[in-house]
Amino acid sequence: MLLIQYERLFSIVLVGLLATAITNAFARPLATQSECHVGNSESAASRQWWHRSLHIRHDQEQIRGAGITIALIDSGVDLSHPLLRDRLDGRGANFGDCNMDLADCSRPDAPAPQDQLGHGTQVAGVLVGPVVGVAASRAKLLPIKINPGTEDDFSARTVSAAIRYAVLAGAHLIHLSFAMPNATQAERSEVDSALSFAEQSRVVVVVAGGNHGPLAVYPATHPSVIAVGGIGCSGEPLRGTAISSEIVVAAPAEQVQTTLLGGGTGPSMRGTSIAAPFVTATLANLLALNPDLTAAQMRAALMTSATPLRWGGKSNSKLHFKQLGFGLLNVQATKGRLNKVGKPRAFPSIDDGRQGR
Repeated sequence: MLLIQYERLFSIVLVGLLATAITNAFARPLATQSECHVGNSESAASRQWWHRSLHIRHDQEQIRGAGITIALIDSGVDLSHPLLRDRLDGRGANFGDCNMDLADCSRPDAPAPQDQLGHGTQVAGVLVGPVVGVAASRAKLLPIKINPGTEDDFSARTVSAAIRYAVLAGAHLIHLSFAMPNATQAERSEVDSALSFAEQSRVVVVVAGGNHGPLAVYPATHPSVIAVGGIGCSGEPLRGTAISSEIVVAAPAEQVQTTLLGGGTGPSMRGTSIAAPFVTATLANLLALNPDLTAAQMRAALMTSATPLRWGGKSNSKLHFKQLGFGLLNVQATKGRLNKVGKPRAFPSIDDGRQGR
């Protein structure tokens, strides 16, 4: 049975690649340096360099992940941010600042997952904020904080607890915009167990590939996750981005308009942390159309619809196929691939719990 499933997935990927090669032109440089800018409003999103490069259409913006819950495991979120607070799931948890047993860190009297670094707030803006054209701004965001205070560090124990909590809370997608380059084998085993639990529960995990290039960094190397690389507005791989075989697709990784800690908006950080949420938001929109999509189907839709990249003035599609996933995320084509998988239908109310999986 497993062999048949893999053969089917290979067939889907092969057909999709042939169709993509015929219908997709190689991506030109996404923007000149002068065009690599961000706007200051939701209406400006359609004029941003990443909006054009990802082939976002206005009719797709109406989907916006309705009925989907995305768990963001990060430094927390600015809970009072005017562009985010209405999208937050009130069951967020703080495993980084909790002095109780981890099993109690989601209790009402536990610390709130308030961001103090700004990292999680920027990622959240791409996931559900109204200033990014692909954002799933009708989805619910479940913020889970894993770092203590303002420290830029966390433990494998809190990561594992956060993943398990997200699954049990009914998240449909889990987003990880962090890397664990120094994790020991024991620490990896602990997180591996949690990732396997998510996989068995049919929860897709999207992970930033890492900025320690060229090799992807754990947990992006785990076989069950969807790892994302980063592209600059020049159309070339962002300096330092992972380009190894674990990368599935790439997405914009600099000069993205997003939400900032303190209530405002502005240019994002650089790196795969900001690229990966483009993919998670796209998958949330796919799930809103068809809740029965499997992880394999979503992965195949991304792979077979990606736009081949061109950089250095020379077609490099063969190298790209081997070392930078299957290309640049193509939102319009990814939605089109959904028709090859199954007909869209309404997603049940979030109050129905985990129905529709």
